[in-house]
Amino acid sequence: MINKNDDTYTLPAVWNGKNWGHFNIRPETCCLYGDRPENIVQVTFRIANDQHTTPTNIGDVPDYWGWLDTDSQEFDSLIYPRWFLLDMCFPYGITKTEAAGKGRAYRLEMITK
Repeated sequence: MINKNDDTYTLPAVWNGKNWGHFNIRPETCCLYGDRPENIVQVTFRIANDQHTTPTNIGDVPDYWGWLDTDSQEFDSLIYPRWFLLDMCFPYGITKTEAAGKGRAYRLEMITK
């Protein structure tokens, strides 16, 4: 969900001790991922100013990337702490999917700590 007043987005997610995951998770289905409903919190994020792609595995610091769908103009559950994890979601990769006009990958800045 986009917050129109400040260009931030808010989605439910779960903190696993290292990074946010399972974005847009629902309490009814969280047990499928080994999570508990009480661990779901609202996470606020925005599109980062720095959009360059980094190498795949640098340190333990998450580098969040999300997919903004062309039709809905919203981020859904395709948000991962590494670019290559998001890239694996698309049969032909992010670059070709963007070229087909399906959406766009963005580096995200997590505001919720």
